[in-house]
Amino acid sequence: MNPVLAALVLFPVGGIEHWRRPDDGGNSCASCHSPDGIEMGGFPEAMVKRRTGRHFSDAADIVQYLLSRPRLSVDRPFQPRGAPLPGATAAARDVSFLRGLPKWVPLLCGKPIRSLAEAEAARKEILAVDLFELPIGIVLNPLSEDSFRGRAHATLADWCPDIGVPFDPSLDDEYLADPTDANLRRLDDRMAGLGMQTTAQSLSVLKARSMLRYQHFLRTGLRVHFKGQNPIWDIGEIGRLADGQAVKDLGYPISVVAASDETKMADLRLPWFWVGWMFDPGLQQSGGIRETERADYFSQSLWNDGPYPTHLTFMLARKLVEQGTVPSAWRSGTPQQYEIQYSFLLGGTNLAKNEPKLPADRRAFRDFLANVFRMSFFLLQKDIARTGTVLRPESQSGQVRMMAEELMRIGQPETKTAASVLKQIAAAKPLR
Repeated sequence: MNPVLAALVLFPVGGIEHWRRPDDGGNSCASCHSPDGIEMGGFPEAMVKRRTGRHFSDAADIVQYLLSRPRLSVDRPFQPRGAPLPGATAAARDVSFLRGLPKWVPLLCGKPIRSLAEAEAARKEILAVDLFELPIGIVLNPLSEDSFRGRAHATLADWCPDIGVPFDPSLDDEYLADPTDANLRRLDDRMAGLGMQTTAQSLSVLKARSMLRYQHFLRTGLRVHFKGQNPIWDIGEIGRLADGQAVKDLGYPISVVAASDETKMADLRLPWFWVGWMFDPGLQQSGGIRETERADYFSQSLWNDGPYPTHLTFMLARKLVEQGTVPSAWRSGTPQQYEIQYSFLLGGTNLAKNEPKLPADRRAFRDFLANVFRMSFFLLQKDIARTGTVLRPESQSGQVRMMAEELMRIGQPETKTAASVLKQIAAAKPLR
């Protein structure tokens, strides 16, 4: 454990008992927060008193405990640099992201990529980007929302479970005494095994498991992802699947329904998809469906909850080079290969309609997009030449044609390169 953090997170004598004391409904603070409330440090005193007062007639001991916590947390967990990029709209924040990209991936934002060596250099460059440090225009969900601040804050789009999740004090104590990844995994496995009958229960357990990962980061400085499990991503999935449903229809108790005027479950969608992707950039260990690894719904959300064309282009470029580097459960028994998957970027008229409006920004976006496509052409050609095989040739051929058409539209044609790629795909042994 980080010795500096260890000194900060010690709780007052008897504090943990207060934290676990059940209220009249049988829930304690530990039912909806971390094992010791490490994420609660720094909350204003008036807010702490008001919110603990909802649950306890005499909450002085809990208030004292919380006010003693050091401020380690931030308002929006895992928001890179603590705040989204400037801009009053998604499109404006996407342009802010575009303008900052040359600092992070200068090769993809510079002169045209014209060789495999340049494509390999660009691949290494984008793989080296720390996604937890890269400033983004997507506004991530806050740690906690509170209808006391107005109807706009009466929402489920925060990190705190909205109904209590049973906890095991003995496992919590083991973890607090020795906050290793293994002890975190025991806490997480227990929560993952809880019976969940309603959307409300599922979402609350997923939030609790996500909170475990956040508080572990605050405690140790480590960002842990367990293979095959990504509760952060799964919250985005619930936001997608429950979009359009009212809170009252999801299985929440009346008290939660009464305090939740906001019924837009989509507010949970894009922010959680993005953070889930930050933990698993190849989306190869975030569940068991092919649509996740392809980022189908994630891509749709970047259009529908945006538009964020630059974020989408960057995400797909990083995801594809990650998938071409890191082994995947989906591809066991087959050579690890690069695979083009830009259909949700190129389908329809989204790109043509949502390019930046200012000429300089539009040129910068087109240069970035064109270099992402050129990099993809070279990397695919390399893998076909290396293995003599190609994954899903019909799909990749169709996308190469779409990429060539888009490059023609933006005035950066690569007709010969695209034809060469199509020829190699046709000659290779197909894999599915």
